[in-house]
Amino acid sequence: MDRHPARSSELGTTGRSAALPVREEAPGVVWLAFGLVTTLYVLAVILGSLGEGSALTVASIADFLVPASTYAFPAVGALITLRRPRNSIGWLCLGIGLSWGSVIVLEAYVRYVVLAHPSSLPGFEVALVFANVAWIPAIGLMIFLILVFPDGRLPSPRWRVVAGLVALTLLVLAIGSLFGAESFANSGHPEVPNPLAIAPIASALALLQFAAFALPVWILAAVVSIGVRYRRASEAERLQLKWLVAAGTAVCVLFGAAWVLAAMVVSGGESSGLVPLAADIADDVAIASFGLLPIAIGVATLRHKLYDIDVIVNRTLVYGGATVVLAAAFGAANVASQRLLESVSGQRSDLLTGGLAVGAALAFGPLRRRIRPVVDRFLPARAELTLLFTDIVGSTRMAADVGDDRWRDVLGRYRAAVRRELARFGGREIDTAGDGFFATFDRPAAALRCAWAMRGAVLELGLETRAGLHIGQCEMRGEKVSGLAVNTAARVMAVAADGEILVSTALSEALVGLGVGLADRGVHELKGVPGEWHLYRIDAMAPSSA
Repeated sequence: MDRHPARSSELGTTGRSAALPVREEAPGVVWLAFGLVTTLYVLAVILGSLGEGSALTVASIADFLVPASTYAFPAVGALITLRRPRNSIGWLCLGIGLSWGSVIVLEAYVRYVVLAHPSSLPGFEVALVFANVAWIPAIGLMIFLILVFPDGRLPSPRWRVVAGLVALTLLVLAIGSLFGAESFANSGHPEVPNPLAIAPIASALALLQFAAFALPVWILAAVVSIGVRYRRASEAERLQLKWLVAAGTAVCVLFGAAWVLAAMVVSGGESSGLVPLAADIADDVAIASFGLLPIAIGVATLRHKLYDIDVIVNRTLVYGGATVVLAAAFGAANVASQRLLESVSGQRSDLLTGGLAVGAALAFGPLRRRIRPVVDRFLPARAELTLLFTDIVGSTRMAADVGDDRWRDVLGRYRAAVRRELARFGGREIDTAGDGFFATFDRPAAALRCAWAMRGAVLELGLETRAGLHIGQCEMRGEKVSGLAVNTAARVMAVAADGEILVSTALSEALVGLGVGLADRGVHELKGVPGEWHLYRIDAMAPSSA
């Protein structure tokens, strides 16, 4: 039986998806909901582009960022729901998209009516009413999404109390917003009365809007639920949670940076210069980053590239750390040098700033190489890779037969052929020892096609090779790849006979539908690797366009 802990734990969680009452026509319902949401977003963009006099104008980038970043929710939700209709995560994403789409289109309509004169278009008051309320289900659904992520269930029955209090808070807040506000002063329209306000008890109902202060508490509780779930989660579920946490952290950091720069502009009273420009850019980037949340949810739920999260975190720390250090050094050096220059000449120099910037850019590579071993030591990157080992059959005997000079020539042509196929199929050469190669691939199909093409290319040189392939989770420290999966792939190759390409069961399962002919090679014990392993020989390969 094939032993693959990471994949086994992953498969063990698929049965925990929340079962919603979804009928056979679920795909039709999904397309209908997605079409409705898409229509709302298209209307919002069109209304946002209409200027005074109903003329289309060129909108700023910011006018498209909010619709674009929030539209990722329904897009990801539709993708998840079409593939896994019984997973509540997809339906929640669709609901979030519908709510944000309603908010955006209603606010766009309100702005358009103001530009085109309120008396000329109907529904201004109604649009204001629902624009003030539509954000409530959007926030609420996002809280529920965090509470039930990634399996569609609450962490434990005790969390039903939290879910109930969240629902109650949203209901109270919606009632207060709908019937308690006598006007729309909070929306910038104090002159417009609320047509739904219940005059006799409006003041009392308005107090219900203070329920909004409880929302940060429930958001914090949802974040705590991630920590609670993480402690008892399987390996695959932990990776799913890491995707969400990483995306949420990135969004918080970017919004925090935008807020700091905006505060600097306000406190400095600057109307021009680099700081206001940086603040505008940071604000746009922060808004766009909101789309990272649904993208991370989609990756985690569909489990495509699930194991890449550790690589992303590792690389973020490496590149982010180098950037922060150089930015701080550049800022300090620029301030100090400019002040020194001012004290001598009474002037500042843009040329000096440019020179320091060039120096910082040149120092980025060396600094990154120094930071990377430190990060790798404490937080090594991990990824699910397809591993390929190959070598020449009977290389020692052949080297003795042809002599050292002739063998060096043969070995050079062999290595060139192998590296040519690795480059063609996107493989990364990790290690080479004599006639042996160790390479990794992101996609199983590419690895197998490379091994197949490699065998043919080497046969043309009059040589015969053997190869072993396996897929598994590996640690990546610098350019080195390690872990049990690496040892397993090497032992699979050791079992291969002359000219054979052997694969493990874990890899054979990833090759379904690719036109690969497999022959059973039985169950084997691999030296130094626990358990028994079922291996297969590749006998046929469908033509590739690569």
